[in-house]
Amino acid sequence: RGGAKGHVAAGAPTGLIDQLLPEVIAAMGSAADSFSYQVHYGYLADLLARLRGWQLDVLLTTYWPEVQLGPDLVVERFAELGLSIYCRPQHPLARKRNVTLDDLAAAQWILPESSGMRSFVHEIFGAEGTGRLQRPIVHDYPPFMLRTIRRMDLLSLVPDYTAEEYVQGGALKRVDYPAFQGRLSAGVVYLKDRHLTPALQRCIRVARETGTTRYARKR
Repeated sequence: RGGAKGHVAAGAPTGLIDQLLPEVIAAMGSAADSFSYQVHYGYLADLLARLRGWQLDVLLTTYWPEVQLGPDLVVERFAELGLSIYCRPQHPLARKRNVTLDDLAAAQWILPESSGMRSFVHEIFGAEGTGRLQRPIVHDYPPFMLRTIRRMDLLSLVPDYTAEEYVQGGALKRVDYPAFQGRLSAGVVYLKDRHLTPALQRCIRVARETGTTRYARKR
């Protein structure tokens, strides 16, 4: 009754699952055995399906601003995050000052297989979208993308918070293309008619506070 014990099944995408979610779990309680957890990785569509299928209690997720998550959900946004084009420092466009749309179209890309990323590609290239790209590599595992662009002359769309440590370490560089200003929202998402146990209430509160502290104030 006091919320000192309980189980939480949480889902998150790459970045939040290895950066924010561990902080949330650590802040949930001082005793290691107070709560049990089940953690799932996935893209937004997969995570929402699991949430609506009662396989997950809560999501700590990113979503593009235009997406309609549905009236059955409660969305508590805690930050707005940047999304940029990245490559390794050896890539020819990493050193070019005035990158053009033709430069981007002529380069090879690696892109996640997600509707959100496709919407950003369309934002860059217009209605032709991926049709202008030179046979992009498409994948469904973002860590593969990050490893690959650090080793090959590829471009990709990467959330700034995910690329930050690689930029600081000199492994990645942001491509200077001011015409594109990608934005992602980040927040806590749960079902409106879900019974909020004390453990789940605490998880939602801690996730909102931790995300706000880490991302919103940092910005």
